[in-house]
Amino acid sequence: MVFSFFKKPTEKMTAKPAVSGRPKDTPKTEPPVTIRSESVSNNPATQNRAADKPRPQLSDRAPAEAPIVPFSDFSELPGKIEVLEDSDPIETDIEQAAVLYANSQDSAARSLLEDSIRIHRYGPGERLWLMLFELYRLTAQKTPFEVLALDYAKSFEKSPPIWSLLESGEQKPAPKPNKIMRSSRFSGNLLGSNDEGFAVLEANQERSGGIRADLTEVHQVDDAGCIRMLNLLAAARKQNGRIELKGDDGLAQLLEARLQSEQRTETALWRLLLELYQMQGKMEVFEDRAIDFAVTFEVSPPSWEPSRVLNTEFGADSGLGVTLQEPEEDPPPPPPSPRPDYYRLEGELKAARFEELPEYAETHNPVVIDFSAVKRIDFVSAGLLVNLLTKPKRGGRKIMIFHPNLLVAALLHVLGIDSVASILPAQR
Repeated sequence: MVFSFFKKPTEKMTAKPAVSGRPKDTPKTEPPVTIRSESVSNNPATQNRAADKPRPQLSDRAPAEAPIVPFSDFSELPGKIEVLEDSDPIETDIEQAAVLYANSQDSAARSLLEDSIRIHRYGPGERLWLMLFELYRLTAQKTPFEVLALDYAKSFEKSPPIWSLLESGEQKPAPKPNKIMRSSRFSGNLLGSNDEGFAVLEANQERSGGIRADLTEVHQVDDAGCIRMLNLLAAARKQNGRIELKGDDGLAQLLEARLQSEQRTETALWRLLLELYQMQGKMEVFEDRAIDFAVTFEVSPPSWEPSRVLNTEFGADSGLGVTLQEPEEDPPPPPPSPRPDYYRLEGELKAARFEELPEYAETHNPVVIDFSAVKRIDFVSAGLLVNLLTKPKRGGRKIMIFHPNLLVAALLHVLGIDSVASILPAQR
């Protein structure tokens, strides 16, 4: 913040008569004599006087004496003070909320964010809204979360974050049972060019709102085909429709094989694999693959959402008017994916020492620190973490902070950890 002080400049140069011999208490009544530029140029006598007396330069003028005022007394200075803001108000509010939350001042952080979103209702202000969603979720305040979700949808015209069912202990809503969903065998392979195969699924999804598909005949996949399948699954979730897939284990195995070969650059393959593990409820495998995704692309992967876990098996009588014959043998499970070796933290980190981190950082590259289970970290712990990571960073290590919540991520940014590590916040 820069303070600048201004005095009203004089508009004309004036010459005043001598005041010698006048008593001090005699008011000055003589009007000032204005010297105009044309009189200097036309009158020879004036011209000579002007030539004899050198004109004062700016550097020759004695500075005006001003009292030294302490910084705390700036508010009492007379005259005009102009405050020039050189900081982003949104960023300032984000940092203040993060600091309050780190100090366990949850009510103060909530008040600050609630006031801020009333001002910043669009555009970059969305970051404040998402932090407030996170604060409500972390402090188990579902009612204000839902009220905020309605306001968010109106302001930003998109779906708000969802309430975490895992932490609240609630059961996810049952799929809508009022429409008959037909089974569709996906013909051909999961390729973007397979319009015939996708047309059947798309028609059924539009009619019933859900997806009931047999994928056992799929033997090839590509990035465009995975994108089309992801879009169908997203549309079904948006309509709270039932999703039932047969052969999803075989498809996951096929995707794993592709990702272990030369196709590691196709992000849709990764996202569909994560979606399948999500629906199958394989949380540990999901998190391992999510970290592998983050290390590969240096972007935040999807977060685990318990509401996406399917609670029905393909072919079970679901009350939708369709009962299919169960296969005699289950498809073979996918091979276990290599578990990424990462440093995992959890809970509320207060005065944490991270005793095992230096040894881990010396023997691993990249250095992956999993924050997905961390609720809060205080200043002492965060400051120590920055110091501990500086040495491996200087040694050429690649360091990644995986899935911190938005309030923790903002605090880490305040303390400058993003100068030594890539921060990949959770996406909710």
